[in-house]
Amino acid sequence: MLEQADSLDVTMILLQIDAPGALDVDVAKLTDQIRASEVPVLAWVGPSGATASGGAAELVAAAHLNAIADGATIGDPVPSRLDRTSASDQASDRALLEELLAETGRPSDWMSAAADGGLDADEAVASGFIEQKAVILGEAIVGVDGASVDTRAGQVVLSTARTITDETTGVRRLSENQQIRFLQLGLAQQLQHTLVSPRVAYLLLISALALILFEYYASAVGLASATGALALVGAFFGMSHLPVNTWAVALICLAFICFAVEVQAGTLGPYTALGTAFVALGSARLFSGPAAVTVPWWLVIIGTVATVLFVVGGMTAMVRSRFGTPTVGREGLIGREGITQSPIAARGIVMIDGAPWRAVTNRARPLAAGVAVTVVGIQGLEVEVEPVSLED
Repeated sequence: MLEQADSLDVTMILLQIDAPGALDVDVAKLTDQIRASEVPVLAWVGPSGATASGGAAELVAAAHLNAIADGATIGDPVPSRLDRTSASDQASDRALLEELLAETGRPSDWMSAAADGGLDADEAVASGFIEQKAVILGEAIVGVDGASVDTRAGQVVLSTARTITDETTGVRRLSENQQIRFLQLGLAQQLQHTLVSPRVAYLLLISALALILFEYYASAVGLASATGALALVGAFFGMSHLPVNTWAVALICLAFICFAVEVQAGTLGPYTALGTAFVALGSARLFSGPAAVTVPWWLVIIGTVATVLFVVGGMTAMVRSRFGTPTVGREGLIGREGITQSPIAARGIVMIDGAPWRAVTNRARPLAAGVAVTVVGIQGLEVEVEPVSLED
C-alpha cells in the first residue's frame, strides 16, 4: 500500500492501528517503507479500547505524524514480535525503536512507563510520544492540517481541513477537505488473519480431531470427514504462523487415541483419565510466548470439558447404538424359521438366527435332525415348532 501511494494521487496515508504486537512479520521492513515513503504517514491508535504494543507501537513511532483516541493505550513496544521474545531479539527491537524515535524527534523516556502497565491517551500525549488526541478518525485528519512533514521527497505542508458553517445554527466547524478512501483486507487475507489466532487454531484442532474420531466409528465417509479435514488444514495453517509447541500437539493427538480406546471398550476407565489429562495439558501449553499468543485458561477448560463430554457421552452412545446387539422379546420369535440340531421326540434344540433354543414340537410330532422348522408359539422358556414342509 505504501509503495503504491507514491505513484497515486494521494496526499496522506493514515494507518489505523489496534494490535498487541506483530506476528510472523518483519516489522523492520514495514518501518523502512514508512521512512522511505514520499507521502506523509499518519498513525492513529483507535478507536477507543484499541492498543498499540510491540511492533504496532514501532509503526506509531515510525510514522511522520501520530494520534490516539480517548480510551486507547500504548503498551510495551518490546518485543516487537510476539513469536520472537529472546534477549537478542529484544535488544535489536529496542535499538530499532530508539533509532526511529531519534529520527522523528520523539522522546524515549516513555518506554519504561509503557512497559510497566502501558500509557493511556493523556499519558501518551503528555510524554511527547503522541502528538494529539483524536476521538474519531476524521478528527485525526483535520488535526494535522497545516503540519509540516519531512518526507523522502522533501518537506510537505499538509492541507487536510476546511471550514463548514451550519446553515441552521451558524456554527462553524472543521471537516476533511478531500475524499477519504478506505483499504481493507480481501476475503482471502481476512480468512488468513482469522486463522492466525491462537484461539481459532486451537478450536479448529480440537474440532478436527473430534470429527476424525467420529468418522472412524461412522458407517461411511461423509460430511464429518470433509469438515474435519478442512478444520485440520485451517488449524495447521494457523499454527504454522504461531509459536507452537510440537509436543503439546502430539499430546492432544495422544489424548484422542486414549479416548478412542475407551470408546471401543464402552467404559469409563484409566484411558479416560489419561485422555482428559493429556488434552488439558496440551491445550494449556499449545503455544509459548506472551499472553496474546497463548490459549486463555477459560478456553482450555471449555475445550477440555467439551471434548470429554463429546467422547464419553456422544461417542459412547453412538457406538453402542451402531454396534450393540438388538434384543427382542420371545414373542418376536413367532413366525421365524430355524433348524433342528438333534432329533426331537417331544423336546430338543433348534437354532434360530444363530442362537440355540429349547423347543417342543407341535402336537408332540417327532422330528429328525436338520429339519427346517417354524416357530408357532411360546411355552414358558421353550418355543413350539412345526416343520416348514409337511413331508418332514
